[in-house]
Amino acid sequence: MNNTLIGFIAAPGFRAACLLVGAGLAAWLFIGADASTQPQWIREPFDKLAHFTYFSTIAVLFAHAGGVKRLWLPLILVPLIGALDEWHQMSVPGRYGSVWDWSADFAGSLIAIYGYRRWFPYPALVASKQGGMP
Repeated sequence: MNNTLIGFIAAPGFRAACLLVGAGLAAWLFIGADASTQPQWIREPFDKLAHFTYFSTIAVLFAHAGGVKRLWLPLILVPLIGALDEWHQMSVPGRYGSVWDWSADFAGSLIAIYGYRRWFPYPALVASKQGGMP
């Protein structure tokens, strides 16, 4: 990874954009909760993969926005958003809340944050440039 890319990824503006995109994805869960807006081609058990992927994405965006020192925040916030989404779905006609959907949300956030911390080169690269962890 070259210095220009590291600088771009580490820039406060890029991290703020990650926060905004993650918040937008989280908000879309509640805005687009109407059953008529849901894709009908995603059936059991593949909907769990969709939950896993969607919440993994939110978790990585929040993790990057908060930095390595605040990885605990998406570990709490993303599963909470998933639980609120499932609870909210119980009041939407044609939708239902499921503990299995929430489990996929939770697993997606855990694995994504672990992967972000373990394999994404950004934290170590930025730390070496700044002399400490971001």
